[in-house]
Amino acid sequence: MNIKTSAIIAGVIFTSMSVPSWAETNLQTPSNVEILATKAVYLKNTQHQVTLPAGQQQLLVRFDSPENPHSTGQTMGYVNSSPVLLRFKLDDQATVTVKIPRLDTPQEINRFAKQPYFKLYNDDGSQLALEQKVIPMTGSPLFTDYNKLLTASVGEAVVPVAMVTNKEQRKKFIR
Repeated sequence: MNIKTSAIIAGVIFTSMSVPSWAETNLQTPSNVEILATKAVYLKNTQHQVTLPAGQQQLLVRFDSPENPHSTGQTMGYVNSSPVLLRFKLDDQATVTVKIPRLDTPQEINRFAKQPYFKLYNDDGSQLALEQKVIPMTGSPLFTDYNKLLTASVGEAVVPVAMVTNKEQRKKFIR
């Protein structure tokens, strides 16, 4: 083996060792739970799906639902919860799903909106450990900067790994 071949092999080995392997997890929510902000990914709009890197996660979610779960015209209006800070650790799961209890009546929906709680499940159906905290909010949800609210709730500015828009997420979303 000559020196040139040895240099190429050494370069390939060095490059492959220095490239980090990022495990990513797809976090999904039901249609009545919105992802408002995450520490790992900057979101311009609320999402129902986001891809997160492995490691400690902190994100804001909100319950947002028609008051009458069986109304097709949505004439009864919407109810939403205060933002909830979720803290959990992601290892190497392909998909993690946020779940809420079944809500069949307007009374159940209103009660849940006042005291929301969420559960996380991974691919094999096992529940992930999760810390939750309701974040009090003043002002209109329409004009709230949820990335700033998340930063104020946990400290440190959101340093985006990637910026995500609804259009990009729709391309990735498979039903």
